[in-house]
Amino acid sequence: MTVARGISRASPRRILAAPALPELLLLGFFSCLAAALAVVPRDPRLDLHLALVLAIIVLLAALGPGLLRAHDPDAPPHPRRVARRMLTLAAVFGIYFQLRWIIPGIHPTDLDDLLNQTDIALLGAPPAVLLQPWQTHFWVEWFAFFYWCYFPILAAYVLGHAALDRDGEHLAGFAGGVILLQVCGWTGYLLLPGFGPYEFLRPDLAPLPGGAFLRMSSEAYAFGPLRDIFPSLHTAHMTYLTLHCLRSRRRHLLYRIVAVPLAFWASQIVIATVYLRWHYVIDVLAGLALAAACVVLGPRLARRWAAFRTAAGEVDPWF
Repeated sequence: MTVARGISRASPRRILAAPALPELLLLGFFSCLAAALAVVPRDPRLDLHLALVLAIIVLLAALGPGLLRAHDPDAPPHPRRVARRMLTLAAVFGIYFQLRWIIPGIHPTDLDDLLNQTDIALLGAPPAVLLQPWQTHFWVEWFAFFYWCYFPILAAYVLGHAALDRDGEHLAGFAGGVILLQVCGWTGYLLLPGFGPYEFLRPDLAPLPGGAFLRMSSEAYAFGPLRDIFPSLHTAHMTYLTLHCLRSRRRHLLYRIVAVPLAFWASQIVIATVYLRWHYVIDVLAGLALAAACVVLGPRLARRWAAFRTAAGEVDPWF
């Protein structure tokens, strides 16, 4: 009888401890997103997105912490870990490609004017206007090339770690920081939506003198949420990857090889976000601050959550 009561008391704790830190952060954000979609005025399209968000919550909770959780401490857990990590990334993409409809459904008012006025207070005039004399065909194409490279670099770094990193503690810290950055960024999109200077200041700006890479960057941007400006996740992601690479350079030779080129690439993408009129300066500053915070908080939160999961009886407490 005493044993049965002990098991009963331990069950809720064990259930709570089932998700790894990245899954926990996503499930928390997705639940808040579903609640927001449930209370806004009813609309058939938003009802569809609410159903999709709920389906992603169920799949992530059932497959990740459930079927893909390590049960046998003697069995090699890495294939199961890789599948679980890929499921987490699939959940991120599943929400990302819905944001262009979810953001205006939850917050229909664009706040470009507020963000633009903040830039004017900082610099005296909108950067998109100040930069016009230096926006030549060569430099527009230069920065557009680096901007276009953002998604391949992000995918290679994140997917490479998800598939190859066998150090659960290291990966949990990295992934926890990435997902924390992601959910904070998405929260910013929902609270301060806007199109960016390229649209808000269009009447005051001459067209950018670009070519193929500018068209490619614009086409890639057109697939995104569109009102995703504050904070700049291009800035946040690239800064986070650079800082993570620099912090990890003693772990493996590859980090030392990649660190300097990655830092240079990141710097060009950060400049491009303003130079190509995608973002306000305040978006970039927020992205830099978010990246720095998540680099520090990711490993710390991962260690604390792993300690809780270990105490709850999880065989593989990391990710």
